[in-house]
Amino acid sequence: MGGETTRAARAEVLDVIAVEGGRLTGNADGRELDTGDLVGTTFLDGLFVYSIVDAVKDPLLPGVWRYRITWRAPDSRAWSAVCRNSRGSTGWAYALPGTDGPRFVCEDTAMAQCLAGAGRLSPQAAFDRCISG
Repeated sequence: MGGETTRAARAEVLDVIAVEGGRLTGNADGRELDTGDLVGTTFLDGLFVYSIVDAVKDPLLPGVWRYRITWRAPDSRAWSAVCRNSRGSTGWAYALPGTDGPRFVCEDTAMAQCLAGAGRLSPQAAFDRCISG
């Protein structure tokens, strides 16, 4: 196991996962799940299985959440962190809407500073400004 994983994924697998209003939402067996309820769930995206390990409200952008996400190949049991906590990275990821489901962007020190200075921009405008560089 990669040293970052704090919890193992539970058995619940999401049928659908999306980003709405700065936070993840999903559907498992016909039940709608939102942010905190998604912690511990897994989903298949392309060639990998992902697990949502943790979720917290972002301190700088109201309504936006940050996530700790792990991944593994379908035939593997070892999970690895999508965003590693290091000198430049906080270990957290933002979920952004994508054409085939959410895309995860790792938060780094420069992005955190940019978001802190985004003032009264909407979350989408702040992301557009801070992620694109």
